[in-house]
Amino acid sequence: TNFVVNYPLPQIVIAQYPERFFPNAKVIPNMIPQNDPLYRAAKTNQDIDLIFTPSWDRSAWETRWDTKGLPETKIILNRLNKKYNYSTKIFRGIPLHQVMTLKNRSKLILDEIVTGSYHLSSLEGLSLGKPVLTYLDKRTEKVLKYISGSDEIPFVNTKLEELELVAKALLDDDETRNHIGEDSRRWIETFWQDKNLALQFKQIYEDLLDNPELVTRQKYLSLSDPKEIFFSISMPNIVWEARKRKSFSLKIFLTYTLIKFFKNNIKRILSVKFLRDFKKQSR
Repeated sequence: TNFVVNYPLPQIVIAQYPERFFPNAKVIPNMIPQNDPLYRAAKTNQDIDLIFTPSWDRSAWETRWDTKGLPETKIILNRLNKKYNYSTKIFRGIPLHQVMTLKNRSKLILDEIVTGSYHLSSLEGLSLGKPVLTYLDKRTEKVLKYISGSDEIPFVNTKLEELELVAKALLDDDETRNHIGEDSRRWIETFWQDKNLALQFKQIYEDLLDNPELVTRQKYLSLSDPKEIFFSISMPNIVWEARKRKSFSLKIFLTYTLIKFFKNNIKRILSVKFLRDFKKQSR
């Protein structure tokens, strides 16, 4: 990685979490064809309350970036289905056109809510005019605002720990949910139009021919200052680690509670009467 980072030729990197690993690269937008029919809202029955289409199945705390938090998110979505009778769905490994069709049927779009970065799935949801739940840390917010020229973040900024209550609030409030969805599409059309963003690429190609030294990190997004490095890289990592420890602490507490319960009730659990009663209740 250091070889690539320090390579003397001009570099570019997308305006998502990878930009913090390539401090010399010029940050560019990750575009979508927002006017393609597949990326526009189509009139259809919204029979899915929330959809999640993760590319990885790793745990939220298994690795810092290469995760979508599927196991932990799945637990929450199952709880939403059972506790509130919602219809949340998880799809993986299906073609893009099927993914977009399914997203169009959903009231809410869920991108990963663990790392602090949005992904293409988030932009697809905005383009379809849906509220998109994802988690952006301060660095990602700063980069997105700079690249788009917008003062606002178009996403429902939500962490894993907040998902259940945020999703319920939006699913129970049609007016607010629809209003956010309309703003999602409006933001894409105003600040993320592919024909406008393409001008940034055009400028890069022109600079490569005439002034290649200009294809470098934008000053506003510089990661050379110790203070900026702390708040943009170190601090988000610390926050993630703290959330990871809290998650593990909860698991340890639950494990301890279960062990204590079984220890205190082992005689009763193993008693013939208990087993007989349990068998009757199971029928």
